[in-house]
Amino acid sequence: MLQKFECSRPQELLEEYVDSLPKLFRWYEDNGRNYAWRSESDDWKILSAEILLQRTRADSVSRVYPEFIDRYPEPSTLHSADEEELKNLIEQLGFVNQRSKTLGEVANYIVVENGGQI
Repeated sequence: MLQKFECSRPQELLEEYVDSLPKLFRWYEDNGRNYAWRSESDDWKILSAEILLQRTRADSVSRVYPEFIDRYPEPSTLHSADEEELKNLIEQLGFVNQRSKTLGEVANYIVVENGGQI
């Protein structure tokens, strides 16, 4: 059972957070890295990147992501893909079985259960 979160000063904490945003944005301007998925607007490509990024460094994913998107540009292409081919492509990221299972389940849900819509 989840414990109830109580905070004695929620308004103050929220204001501190909002006040910190300009500094965070400046830091990102100076130090942020440019990854392909950051400028993406395609929901499938963003979702795929999120799954690939789980428990994995972004630099590692950036080496796999372009080929992944070339091979599986939409959920239906991954849905009909060979599982071993997918595993070979993402194996350098680690957690191959879990990651390929998640990607497959997501593609299946999108194609079969949701009519191809994300």
